[in-house]
Amino acid sequence: DYLQHTHYFSSLYLNIETSRLLYNHFFLRRLLFTILSTVTGGMSGAAVKPIALRMVWQVAQAVKIPVIGLGGIMNWRDAVEFLLAGATAIQIGTANFIDPAITVKVAEGINDYLDRHGFSSVEEIIGGLEIS
Repeated sequence: DYLQHTHYFSSLYLNIETSRLLYNHFFLRRLLFTILSTVTGGMSGAAVKPIALRMVWQVAQAVKIPVIGLGGIMNWRDAVEFLLAGATAIQIGTANFIDPAITVKVAEGINDYLDRHGFSSVEEIIGGLEIS
């Protein structure tokens, strides 16, 4: 058993000119973008990280099974934050679209962090957040 927390947040876009939901297509800087293909959609990426991080921290304190942290992990620093908050593993989503090599960079960054701080294993930092 494990919990995966938090992938994205349900979101809604509005067209203030028509007082209607904004989905299908719109033009921005002369490029065509799809907002949502249905009424609601998901908001993910760096914008959700503070919320996802808080939720992972709360869930990790409340359960005794592994928690997979995700939501806004864009680099190794973000990954370390989720581990310190109690995630036993992390998942990278949106950042893969920006940099297909991000997973390797995050793994290397976590290893460098562990070395710099004298840890021999990632398990040593899981849940290591200190609240003062």
